[in-house]
Amino acid sequence: MFYLLIGIFVFLPSIKIEIPPVALFLIFSVLMIWDYVTIPKRASYYNKKGLPLYALILFYWYLILLPVLNRRKEIVSEMAWIHMDSGEITEAGSLLSSIHQKDSEMLHAESISMARLLLCGGSPPERILDMAEQSISIEDSPRGWYLRGISQALMGNLKHALRSMEHCRVLSSESGDITLLGQSYLFLGIFWKLSGKNDYSRDHFLKADVLIEKIPPEIYINSKFQILPESMIMKNKNVFKEMI
Repeated sequence: MFYLLIGIFVFLPSIKIEIPPVALFLIFSVLMIWDYVTIPKRASYYNKKGLPLYALILFYWYLILLPVLNRRKEIVSEMAWIHMDSGEITEAGSLLSSIHQKDSEMLHAESISMARLLLCGGSPPERILDMAEQSISIEDSPRGWYLRGISQALMGNLKHALRSMEHCRVLSSESGDITLLGQSYLFLGIFWKLSGKNDYSRDHFLKADVLIEKIPPEIYINSKFQILPESMIMKNKNVFKEMI
C-alpha cells in the first residue's frame, strides 16, 4: 500500500489535470486511514502463508497508534502466538504479561495464547485441556483443537488426540493457515508413530516437512514427542539446539 501511495503521487503530475491541494490531501488521508485499518487482516494473511516476520512488522506498526484496549489485547495475543511458532517463548511471555490485567476476564485470543504459553512452560496437561475446551466452546478455532490434541496426547489418550489434531488439520486447511496446517501434520505424524502406525506417520511427516520452516516448541515439552525424522531435525537443527 505504501508503494501504491507513492506511485499515485508520482503519476499525478504527469497527467494534465489540476487537482486542488485540499483534494489531494483528502485522498492521501483516506488512503492512509484505509491502509492502517487493514493492517490486522494483512498481517494475519502473511502469518497464515508462512511469513511471520512480515506479520510481526505490520502488527508492531499497528500497535503504535492503537488506543483501544480490547483491540490491543487481541493484536498482542496474536503476536505472542506468532512468536511461539518460532520458539520465542520469552518474547511471547513478555507480550502477554504486558496486557494481562489481574482479576479481569481474558479475551478469547488472549486465553488461547496464554494456554499455549502455559503448555510450553510445563503446566499440567489437564489444565491446558480445560482451557482449550473452554476456548472451543466459544469459537471453533483450529488453535483450540491443536492445544486439545497435544494435551490429550500428554495425558496418554492418543485416540482422542488423533481426532482433535485431525480436526485442527481440517480447520487449518479451510482457513488457509499453512503454518498451523504444517504443525497439525507434524503432530499427526508423531501420534501415529506413537500408536505404532509407521506408514501413516511417514506420510504425515513428509507433508509437515514441506509446510513448516521451524519445529513448534510443543515438541520439546515431552521426550516422547521428539521422534521426528532425521531430515526434519537437521532442517531445524538450530532451533532444536536452542530448545532442548
